[in-house]
Amino acid sequence: EAARLLGQLQDRSVAEQLIKKDGEPYSPDSLYQAFTGRRDPGQLTPLVEAIETFRKLKEENLVRLETEFIETALTRKIYELCEKARRRHKIALLYGESQIGKTTTLIVFKETHNHGETVYVRMPTRASISCLLLELALVLNIPTSLRGLELRRAILNCFDARMLLIVDEAHEGSVGALNFCREIHDRRKCGVVFAGTRVFKDTLQ
Repeated sequence: EAARLLGQLQDRSVAEQLIKKDGEPYSPDSLYQAFTGRRDPGQLTPLVEAIETFRKLKEENLVRLETEFIETALTRKIYELCEKARRRHKIALLYGESQIGKTTTLIVFKETHNHGETVYVRMPTRASISCLLLELALVLNIPTSLRGLELRRAILNCFDARMLLIVDEAHEGSVGALNFCREIHDRRKCGVVFAGTRVFKDTLQ
C-alpha cells in the first residue's frame, strides 16, 4: 500500500491536487521527500492539512456519484471501451445520441478508475486548437500564461503510456484540435477515447 501511494504521489496529476495555503500546488518531489522521512516532521502540518482537504473533496465526490449514478449495460460497455483504449494504448471512438448518459458515464469513469490516470476534457463549442489547449491547461493545472510551443510541450509532458485521455463532445472540435489529441497519443503512447454524437461519425467519414 505504501509503495502504491508513493507511486501516485510522484504522479504530477496527483501532486497538483494538493494545494498550499498560498494557492500553489505541491511538487511530486516535495511529497516524495515528506513520505520517505526526508522532511522535518515539524514542518509537515501544512501538507497534512492539504491532504485532509483533498481527501474530504474526494469522499464528497464519491458520495455524490454513488447516490446519483446507476450503472447500466450501456455504462459497462463504455467502461470496457475506455479500459481497452488505456490498456492497449489505442484510439477508440464512442458514438451515440445525445442524452443517453455518455458524458455522465465518462465522468464517473474518470473519478472512479485508474487512480488519477484518466484525464477527461470536454471539447469547447466550435473549438479551435487554441481553445482546446486552454481547456487542457485548466484540467491539468498548467499555467494558462504559457503560450504556443511551451504550452503544447507542457500538456504533452502530463501524459504517459499508463494514461487515458477522454475527449468528450469531440464533434465540436476543429481538425487541428482533434489532431493535437492524436499527437498526444502518438508521442506519449497513451490511450485516447473520442466521444461524440452521430455527427462526429459522419464528419469523420
